[in-house]
Amino acid sequence: MSSTEYTLTTAITHKFLQVRNVIYYLIVLVFVSCKSANNYYQGKVQDQNGNPLEGVSVFEEGSKDIRGTYSDSSGYFKLKRSPDWLGNLVFIKEGYLSDTVPSVRSLAGERVRFYFIEDDTTVVRLKIASEDLHIWLPLRNFPIEDSTNFENSERFGMRNSEFLRTINFDARRKDATNFRFNYRIPFSEIFASIVITYQCGENELFTTLVTLNKENKIIDRLTIAYDEVAESAFRKTSRIDKRKIVVTSSNWMSGEPIIETETFIVEKSGKFRKVQGDEIRE
Repeated sequence: MSSTEYTLTTAITHKFLQVRNVIYYLIVLVFVSCKSANNYYQGKVQDQNGNPLEGVSVFEEGSKDIRGTYSDSSGYFKLKRSPDWLGNLVFIKEGYLSDTVPSVRSLAGERVRFYFIEDDTTVVRLKIASEDLHIWLPLRNFPIEDSTNFENSERFGMRNSEFLRTINFDARRKDATNFRFNYRIPFSEIFASIVITYQCGENELFTTLVTLNKENKIIDRLTIAYDEVAESAFRKTSRIDKRKIVVTSSNWMSGEPIIETETFIVEKSGKFRKVQGDEIRE
């Protein structure tokens, strides 16, 4: 081999090694980047109208290494992925129908698409459970005794700010807080009847029976229980039957209790009407 041929062969070999090293470096870089990218799930959670949902619980379904996170005010979440796990993500928020979404999907039997991988913008939309009251609100059958007060109000019921906005419930007090949906009552299949408790200021607690039409618009409302702790002198309780609602008011301000009762019926329209005892037909 001549010196010229030897020099040319050496140059080609050297160039080949350089190219091989570059290719190897690029492969390692891509592998490391992909592995790093796959360490997290991320995406956004919205309601059915496209508004961001805050406070949605997000976790991996069935993973032995249980981890979880919550969406922020913009609906964004970022969840560290369990090692060697690309499964389903579960999305749960009170007042919404929960959803389970796979992070890997096979398309056309061959193509594979990854969801929620870092730099991805997967959006999950949760449907409000407002049209399915039976899913999250317990049913109570007649007769019902309601004596909700400060001592027992936290033992039952659930908060659902989204449904509260859906029905556009107005407590008629600016200091109303701590709204809780207690139960529903089977008065009619034409309209829904639900019981809501809420606190006004530090000293008053109201429990209101609300009737709703099929569009979740309020038909009527009636206070069926009341408690106050400022004077501890006023109370309301009620007994609810299929045919009537009897509300009992107690007043201890004068020392001797003053007890008054009012009777209401629920009309076919969902309206409440105050009646005398002899007006109630058998």
